[in-house]
Amino acid sequence: MTKKKEGAQTDASFKKEERAKDGAAAMLEYEAEARAIAERTARLRALRLAKEAAEKNEAVVQPVKSAAMRPPVKTAPAKRKLRSASQGHTKSFRAASPPSDGIIVPPLKELD
Repeated sequence: MTKKKEGAQTDASFKKEERAKDGAAAMLEYEAEARAIAERTARLRALRLAKEAAEKNEAVVQPVKSAAMRPPVKTAPAKRKLRSASQGHTKSFRAASPPSDGIIVPPLKELD
């Protein structure tokens, strides 16, 4: 073989070895990062579960208020019955006619 071919082969084999070393280093870095993420996830999950258990125990410990201790329940006011015309209803309402020029007019209120 000539010196050029030998130099090219050694150069190619050197580059191949460098790529293999870089690939191995990258794989180690990737695996280390994956382990770190798994450890953080496990730690955070344990913290979350402990917090949820503490909140659940706290909710069980708190006494339930008796009916005497609760504030009174507000009820809606009773609806008024409308009187019909036969029951002496004398107030009249004027029906609103549709606007002719496109202006929206609110319905008129009762007349006194």
